[in-house]
Amino acid sequence: MKTKAFFSSLALAVIALALAVVTVNAQPRRGQGQGPGHARMKALEKLNLTQAQKDQITSLRDAFKTANQSSIEEITSLREQMREKMKSGDKEGAKAIREQLKAKREAMKPAREKLHQDVLAILTQEQRDQLAKMKEEMKERRKDHRRGGKGKPGR
Repeated sequence: MKTKAFFSSLALAVIALALAVVTVNAQPRRGQGQGPGHARMKALEKLNLTQAQKDQITSLRDAFKTANQSSIEEITSLREQMREKMKSGDKEGAKAIREQLKAKREAMKPAREKLHQDVLAILTQEQRDQLAKMKEEMKERRKDHRRGGKGKPGR
Protein backbone atom coordinates (compact mmCIF):
# COMPACT_ATOMS: atom_id res chain seq x y z
CA MET A 1 0.00 0.00 0.00
CA LYS A 2 2.84 2.38 0.84
CA THR A 3 4.44 1.56 -2.51
CA LYS A 4 1.30 2.49 -4.43
CA ALA A 5 1.00 5.77 -2.53
CA PHE A 6 4.67 6.46 -3.12
CA PHE A 7 4.40 5.90 -6.86
CA SER A 8 1.31 8.10 -7.05
CA SER A 9 3.24 10.86 -5.32
CA LEU A 10 6.24 10.19 -7.53
CA ALA A 11 4.10 10.46 -10.64
CA LEU A 12 2.88 13.90 -9.57
CA ALA A 13 6.43 14.93 -8.78
CA VAL A 14 7.51 13.89 -12.29
CA ILE A 15 4.92 16.23 -13.81
CA ALA A 16 6.14 18.99 -11.55
CA LEU A 17 9.71 18.20 -12.48
CA ALA A 18 8.78 18.29 -16.14
CA LEU A 19 7.56 21.83 -15.71
CA ALA A 20 10.77 22.66 -13.83
CA VAL A 21 9.66 25.57 -11.72
CA VAL A 22 12.85 25.15 -9.72
CA THR A 23 15.86 22.90 -9.96
CA VAL A 24 15.84 19.90 -7.65
CA ASN A 25 18.55 20.18 -5.01
CA ALA A 26 20.72 17.06 -4.67
CA GLN A 27 20.91 17.39 -0.90
CA PRO A 28 18.24 16.15 1.47
CA ARG A 29 15.56 18.59 2.60
CA ARG A 30 15.74 20.02 6.08
CA GLY A 31 12.76 20.79 8.25
CA GLN A 32 9.18 19.69 7.96
CA GLY A 33 7.85 22.27 5.47
CA GLN A 34 5.87 21.40 2.39
CA GLY A 35 8.97 21.72 0.22
CA PRO A 36 9.46 22.76 -3.40
CA GLY A 37 7.28 19.93 -4.76
CA HIS A 38 4.25 21.59 -3.23
CA ALA A 39 5.08 24.87 -4.98
CA ARG A 40 5.46 23.10 -8.34
CA MET A 41 2.06 21.46 -7.95
CA LYS A 42 0.51 24.84 -7.16
CA ALA A 43 2.15 26.19 -10.32
CA LEU A 44 0.51 23.45 -12.38
CA GLU A 45 -2.90 24.39 -11.00
CA LYS A 46 -2.35 28.00 -12.08
CA LEU A 47 -1.75 27.05 -15.72
CA ASN A 48 -5.42 26.13 -16.23
CA LEU A 49 -4.63 23.09 -18.35
CA THR A 50 -7.37 21.74 -20.58
CA GLN A 51 -8.49 18.16 -20.08
CA ALA A 52 -6.71 17.22 -23.31
CA GLN A 53 -3.47 18.75 -22.00
CA LYS A 54 -3.86 16.94 -18.69
CA ASP A 55 -4.41 13.65 -20.55
CA GLN A 56 -1.36 14.21 -22.76
CA ILE A 57 0.84 15.08 -19.79
CA THR A 58 -0.43 12.02 -17.93
CA SER A 59 0.49 9.85 -20.91
CA LEU A 60 3.97 11.38 -21.07
CA ARG A 61 4.41 10.93 -17.33
CA ASP A 62 3.30 7.30 -17.49
CA ALA A 63 5.71 6.58 -20.35
CA PHE A 64 8.55 8.26 -18.41
CA LYS A 65 7.72 6.24 -15.32
CA THR A 66 7.66 2.96 -17.25
CA ALA A 67 10.91 3.68 -19.08
CA ASN A 68 12.70 4.76 -15.89
CA GLN A 69 11.12 2.40 -13.35
CA SER A 70 14.37 0.73 -12.27
CA SER A 71 16.21 4.05 -11.83
CA ILE A 72 13.28 5.48 -9.87
CA GLU A 73 13.30 2.45 -7.57
CA GLU A 74 17.07 2.72 -7.09
CA ILE A 75 16.78 6.40 -6.17
CA THR A 76 13.99 5.61 -3.72
CA SER A 77 16.11 2.91 -2.10
CA LEU A 78 19.16 5.18 -1.89
CA ARG A 79 17.10 7.95 -0.29
CA GLU A 80 15.87 5.55 2.38
CA GLN A 81 19.41 4.27 2.98
CA MET A 82 20.64 7.83 3.33
CA ARG A 83 17.88 8.65 5.84
CA GLU A 84 18.88 5.61 7.89
CA LYS A 85 22.54 6.62 7.82
CA MET A 86 21.65 10.12 8.99
CA LYS A 87 19.41 8.78 11.77
CA SER A 88 22.20 6.53 12.98
CA GLY A 89 24.69 9.42 12.93
CA ASP A 90 26.79 7.97 10.08
CA LYS A 91 27.44 11.22 8.23
CA GLU A 92 30.21 9.76 6.07
CA GLY A 93 27.98 6.88 5.00
CA ALA A 94 25.18 9.33 4.21
CA LYS A 95 27.60 11.48 2.22
CA ALA A 96 28.67 8.48 0.13
CA ILE A 97 25.06 7.60 -0.58
CA ARG A 98 24.29 11.23 -1.45
CA GLU A 99 27.02 11.03 -4.10
CA GLN A 100 25.40 7.88 -5.51
CA LEU A 101 22.05 9.70 -5.59
CA LYS A 102 23.64 12.61 -7.37
CA ALA A 103 25.07 10.26 -10.02
CA LYS A 104 21.71 8.52 -10.51
CA ARG A 105 19.91 11.85 -10.90
CA GLU A 106 22.53 13.03 -13.36
CA ALA A 107 22.08 9.83 -15.39
CA MET A 108 18.33 10.51 -15.55
CA LYS A 109 18.80 14.15 -16.56
CA PRO A 110 18.47 13.59 -20.35
CA ALA A 111 15.19 11.69 -19.88
CA ARG A 112 13.86 14.37 -17.52
CA GLU A 113 14.84 17.10 -19.98
CA LYS A 114 13.09 15.27 -22.83
CA LEU A 115 9.97 14.95 -20.68
CA HIS A 116 10.21 18.65 -19.85
CA GLN A 117 10.48 19.61 -23.53
CA ASP A 118 7.60 17.30 -24.47
CA VAL A 119 5.40 18.86 -21.79
CA LEU A 120 6.33 22.38 -22.88
CA ALA A 121 5.32 21.44 -26.43
CA ILE A 122 1.82 20.64 -25.12
CA LEU A 123 1.42 24.04 -23.47
CA THR A 124 0.15 27.10 -25.31
CA GLN A 125 2.47 30.09 -25.71
CA GLU A 126 0.45 31.89 -23.04
CA GLN A 127 0.90 28.98 -20.62
CA ARG A 128 4.65 28.81 -21.35
CA ASP A 129 4.91 32.57 -20.70
CA GLN A 130 2.93 32.18 -17.48
CA LEU A 131 5.19 29.31 -16.41
CA ALA A 132 8.32 31.36 -17.13
CA LYS A 133 6.91 34.21 -15.05
CA MET A 134 6.11 31.85 -12.15
CA LYS A 135 9.62 30.41 -12.38
CA GLU A 136 11.17 33.88 -12.07
CA GLU A 137 8.90 34.73 -9.15
CA MET A 138 9.96 31.49 -7.43
CA LYS A 139 13.62 32.39 -7.92
CA GLU A 140 13.02 35.76 -6.32
CA ARG A 141 11.19 34.21 -3.36
CA ARG A 142 14.01 31.72 -2.89
CA LYS A 143 16.59 34.52 -3.08
CA ASP A 144 14.64 36.53 -0.48
CA HIS A 145 14.36 33.46 1.73
CA ARG A 146 18.12 32.89 1.58
CA ARG A 147 18.67 36.51 2.63
CA GLY A 148 16.47 36.03 5.66
CA GLY A 149 13.22 37.34 4.28
CA LYS A 150 12.07 40.53 2.57
CA GLY A 151 13.25 43.75 4.11
CA LYS A 152 16.09 42.13 6.03
CA PRO A 153 19.74 42.67 5.13
CA GLY A 154 21.60 39.85 3.40
CA ARG A 155 23.67 37.42 5.40
